[in-house]
Amino acid sequence: MQRVVCSKHLPWLMWLILVSFCHGVSTHTTLYFFGLQSRQFFQLHPNIRGMRQTSNRSPWETRNGRSGLSLAVLDEFQMASGEPCSHLEVISCDRLHQNSEGFSFANIATVKELASLRSHGALVLIVKGYARKKVQALAFEPGRIVECIISVRDPLQTSDESRACTLVNMASDSSLFVEKAEGDQEIQIDQNPKMTMFCEIRQTDATEQDWRAYGSSHAIDTYVMEVIKSLEKDQQVVLHKTMEKPGYVAKKLQVPEESRDDLYRLSGRSSVQFRPARTAYDPAEDGIEILRLPAPDLKIKDVFEQASQGKLEGFLGVFASQHSVYARVHPQHLAKARRFWMPGDTRFNEQNIHMQCKLHFRVQGFPAGIHIDQVHEALRQAKWNVIVQRVLHMSDLAVAFVASDSAPPSPRILTSVATLHIDEAVRRPRAISQSTSTAQASTPQSSQGSSSASPAFPAVPRSFQPSKSQPVQGSLMTPIAANISSRVDSLEQQLARVTNELETVKTEQKNTSARLDDIAKSQDRGFSQLMNAIMELKNESSSPAIPSPPPKVQKLTGKGS
Repeated sequence: MQRVVCSKHLPWLMWLILVSFCHGVSTHTTLYFFGLQSRQFFQLHPNIRGMRQTSNRSPWETRNGRSGLSLAVLDEFQMASGEPCSHLEVISCDRLHQNSEGFSFANIATVKELASLRSHGALVLIVKGYARKKVQALAFEPGRIVECIISVRDPLQTSDESRACTLVNMASDSSLFVEKAEGDQEIQIDQNPKMTMFCEIRQTDATEQDWRAYGSSHAIDTYVMEVIKSLEKDQQVVLHKTMEKPGYVAKKLQVPEESRDDLYRLSGRSSVQFRPARTAYDPAEDGIEILRLPAPDLKIKDVFEQASQGKLEGFLGVFASQHSVYARVHPQHLAKARRFWMPGDTRFNEQNIHMQCKLHFRVQGFPAGIHIDQVHEALRQAKWNVIVQRVLHMSDLAVAFVASDSAPPSPRILTSVATLHIDEAVRRPRAISQSTSTAQASTPQSSQGSSSASPAFPAVPRSFQPSKSQPVQGSLMTPIAANISSRVDSLEQQLARVTNELETVKTEQKNTSARLDDIAKSQDRGFSQLMNAIMELKNESSSPAIPSPPPKVQKLTGKGS
């Protein structure tokens, strides 16, 4: 039997699966019970394949007894001394210690957990993709990091495959470092490092004229080709498929790293912006500072023209994100850019206007009503130069959110009022709401961790440790502190709405229960009345019983008996 389930039975089956799910019965068990656990069924109905989907690929890490990827060819590696690495094996990443020796496939989160580990023997963590900057952001020395392409073996696959990866040497002795082997007979291939970038236009950020001119796949393709030809990089750029959705068009491309600033300077021209493909946890880009401009109603084209006409030095383009406009600036010209776009801003003075916002902190212990200048002066006396991004006033106290290019001299500062407690503000991206538009959900991450695909990052305090302080991405007026008050108000409003809705639901439930009780009582009364009426009719009937008619005699036919 080729067809396991007819198409007309599919709605009934889906209802069965739904009922089973509500009663805690797995879909796999339900289908097996009814004889539907077969490959033909899921071939006929691919829409429900995900209910039984099992991975046919191994995970990257070997952890908790589950085997991950392994190395296909050990000859691709060698020790720093030139000796082979044939004695090293792949080991689980959840059991590493200072005496461990071998290769271990690890995600970047695992590398972060093991950042302080140093082994006595040759121990190498293999991270997926080219992740040098991510690893360096975890305080690893550049000499411990090697980006390369290796051959891996998946236990669930029948063939080997090549993967780009990053080797992180964990040995305390540099002589035990492992590197990519170099053979005498190797074919030399020039490797020009490239970065992934998006050229995009969004209807909400563009002028009507620019959207009509460039709001299509063909127009963006033509624009990108003109740009890379003008930069004489057409032979070094890798172009990918253009994505087009309602109100949004984007083209993915890979460009040489040295061409980054050339493309950034064009970001915003004709409402078309260039943005790197990044995640929220990627380290900040080198040589760039992001400024959130105080005029959200401006189009990116207007900001671009302002900078071009003003001949602003160090300007590296503009982009839009989360209904705000951001400008990229070279750190050497940061002071000029702030004076150009933020004249008279009280957060800046001659001591901090040139400062990069590499680290973000929360300072508690100020009295309510304190002014930004007073916060500046108090921390300056503590020999800590900062930029006060925002002061949040409560009933009796105030909390200052500050940014700096250096860590504070101490996690606690004694003042005449109270002891100031300093915590690092950690950025944690929120999950994207299902109601987010497809155009926004599909946009890549912007520079320094800001993105139109991601909402604002909340500031989450944690205990500050100067020796382990890591840079926190972002720049002046990033969503870390700039939107915290509005976000708190929004959450309070949402909580109030939910509370009101719950009260409404409770009231409706009570009313419904009362109505159901009334209906039940009414039904009981009606049933009783009906039975009484039947009994009365039975008692009042006095007519004699009519005998039943005699049974009919079967007619004889002319056929034989």
